[in-house]
Amino acid sequence: MLQTDFELQAKRRVAFIHGERHSWDLGYRLILMAMQHLRPNFTYLPVISRPGEEVVPWKGAIGHVQDVWTGGALERAWGRRLARDNTHVFLCGSPQMAEGMIELFARDGFVEGTRQWPGQIHVEKYWQCAGNWKDVIPERAAMDNRLRGLQRGR
Repeated sequence: MLQTDFELQAKRRVAFIHGERHSWDLGYRLILMAMQHLRPNFTYLPVISRPGEEVVPWKGAIGHVQDVWTGGALERAWGRRLARDNTHVFLCGSPQMAEGMIELFARDGFVEGTRQWPGQIHVEKYWQCAGNWKDVIPERAAMDNRLRGLQRGR
C-alpha cells in the first residue's frame, strides 16, 4: 500500500508509527527510512518498548505507539493538530494496541469504520493468539535468547 502511494507520488501526507519490542523487530525499517528521506510527505516514527534488551543502545523513541501519539510527535513533525476531519488512521497490530489506540482516538471524536459508516479508524488485527507468542513462534524466542546472550557478553 505504501509502495503504491510512493510510486504514484501521491500528495497526501502519510505517517507510519512503527511500534515493536526491539529494534530488530522493526521490519522494513531501512525501506521506511529511505521513503521518509525521499518523500517530504512521508513520516516514519519507529518506537520500541524494551530498550534495555538492545544489543546496541537505541536512540529513538521509547514506549508504545500510544505514547508516540499522545506525546505529540506526529503533530510536531507535521506542524499541525491532527483531527478527524483531516486524518485517517490505519491500525495493524496486536489487539491490545488497536484497542488502546481506538480509545485514544475516540476521545478526539474519531470513529472506527464499519461497512455502514466509513469512519476515520481502519483496523486490521493481524493476530489472535490465545497463548504466549513464544509458544507460537519458537524461532522468535530462540532469536531473542541469542541476542540477549550477545548483550550479556558485551
